[in-house]
Amino acid sequence: MKKNLLGITIVAAIFASCEKNTTTEPKALPYSNATLVLNEGPFGSGSGSLTAVFADSTVHEAFAVENGFPVGNILQDGLTVDSLLFLATNVSSQIYCVSRGTLKHKWSTAVASPRSMAVVGQKLYVSNWTNHYLKVIDINGGALLDSVLVYGLSGAIAAKNNTLIVALDGGFSNDHRLAIVDTDLGGVDTLSVGDKPNSFVIDGDELYVLCEGYSDWSGTGSTAGSIWKINLLDLTASKLAEGSEANDHGSGLSRDSDGMFYFLNGTYESSVVKWNEGDAWPTSTHINATAYGLSIIEDTLYVHDAKDYASNGAVMVYDNNGNFIDSLAAGVIPRKTIK
Repeated sequence: MKKNLLGITIVAAIFASCEKNTTTEPKALPYSNATLVLNEGPFGSGSGSLTAVFADSTVHEAFAVENGFPVGNILQDGLTVDSLLFLATNVSSQIYCVSRGTLKHKWSTAVASPRSMAVVGQKLYVSNWTNHYLKVIDINGGALLDSVLVYGLSGAIAAKNNTLIVALDGGFSNDHRLAIVDTDLGGVDTLSVGDKPNSFVIDGDELYVLCEGYSDWSGTGSTAGSIWKINLLDLTASKLAEGSEANDHGSGLSRDSDGMFYFLNGTYESSVVKWNEGDAWPTSTHINATAYGLSIIEDTLYVHDAKDYASNGAVMVYDNNGNFIDSLAAGVIPRKTIK
């Protein structure tokens, strides 16, 4: 009897152990499912911040909470690639790499006045307003690998396979070109579009470009915004729409899954407009707002309200029909939302 009882006990223990192992699920990392709001922070003082928004709670200053130091001034851009999150601080001149799941710091590299980022393979490309070169950084350790001459001050940047599309916006001056960079062969072509290109949408081998238009604060040299389409196979460009007035400007081009485009009808305190290819420059408002930035994630529009540019802002959430869904807390000058 003792032998049989021992055998039963051993078998029961084995089954219990197997049952325990098969029902164990990996625990989600703390920030994996959080919506992250990038806040610039007050210009020239203080720090930018990350606001992490969960279904039932919000973590303010999430980067500083997890790392014990602030992200720096101004938080200009953020980019998620697989398990990594890259952050660019313009005035502090730093590129940070953190874990997307934990926001814990992995490495940082100094880059003067970074603007926007894109990843091709294992390399992070960073645009800037200091010189005419993209900076190339190893995403695994942060080593500065190279510089790529793009023949102008660079802003928005996007990647299509091994091709980089770079907006040469002129910084505080004016420019009207794109740089097309072959990251395999190292070749760079430039292509003329409208004044001050600032945002892109890539659809297969076609690139849609929103050009802000130039604001001449000292005279009468202002130009209207415009929308262009580039064939990335032969680099031909065509203008699709243009504002009728010199103060018709635009920023933050995005698109939903139905193929409709959205952008802000200005650069500060702007409303959201909706546009379809084949239409003229939009003159009616889709969402009446005082928006500083616009992000679209899974057909949901995140409209960033900087309020007075000194106190905490907010992110207003709408569906693509313009129906209000929610309001998210944010820090000082929210500019972008990422998942």
